[in-house]
Order: sequence, then structure tokens, then C-alpha cells
Amino acid sequence: MRLTFQAKYLTKKTQARSVEAIRLLDELLVQLVASVTVDVMPGQYDYTPPQQPLHHCMFPLSVPYPTLQLVNNPYQAVVDGVQFLGTAGQNVSDIAKYSNVDDHLEILETTLRLRHLAPTAPDTLGALNHFLLSSWTYADTYRSGCSIFQTQ
Repeated sequence: MRLTFQAKYLTKKTQARSVEAIRLLDELLVQLVASVTVDVMPGQYDYTPPQQPLHHCMFPLSVPYPTLQLVNNPYQAVVDGVQFLGTAGQNVSDIAKYSNVDDHLEILETTLRLRHLAPTAPDTLGALNHFLLSSWTYADTYRSGCSIFQTQ
């Protein structure tokens, strides 16, 4: 008897759920982009070489609208004159993994105070264009995707 092991993400059922989820997202996006501008940033588990924009072929219904913007992670935007810099949270999670600090809000505050977006990249956090990491410092506030909501 020969046993073969196959990764869960390679099974047909899992793939079908992923494809179905993207199709449903595209149907939701087409309703939104018909009236407002929408920026779609890859998340922590999206496969894109370190966080490049999701490919336009994933959203055939909504990509014809000029109000859909497929953006990279991290992403910087200006909304009504307010500058935002957002990430999917990998930078905060990576610091928590390799430090004694477990509070994501405290880590976020520290990165703001130190003015460095991804201090652990490229050592333990995947990063595109390693030679540009010195430009990942910032002067303004940003929003990072965290597992829990906190304010201070």
C-alpha cells in the first residue's frame, strides 16, 4: 500500500473555496466601485511576492472601473488632506514574535516613535527591494492591520 501526502492548499475543495471567495469579493467590489473609490491592499495571507498589488485578472467585474485601485502593502494614501500609511500588520506581528512585547498597540506606538515602518525587515520579515529599506522611515501616523482593535 502506497500513501501519498498532499498539502491541504493543493486539494480541489480548498482551491474551489478560494476561487469562490475571490468571485464573491469581486461581486462586492463592483457594487462599491460604481460609486466610491476603493483601494484593495493584499493581506497577510495573500500570495503576492512580498506584497505587490493583487493581479487585476482576479477582479474581472470591478477592474474596468477607474475607482478601483489595486495597491501594494504597505500603502500610503491621502484622504481629505489627511495622510495615511497602512500595512496588513506583518511588521507589528513580526516584532511581537521576536521581542518580549506582546501588546500590538504598544509595538505600533514604538514604531511611530522610532519612525521606522519595518525594523525587522529583511532579516525576519520578507521585504522587496532590501536596498530601499532605509526609505521605510516615516514622519506621519499610520494604521496597521492588527488582530484586535485597541485605542489609546
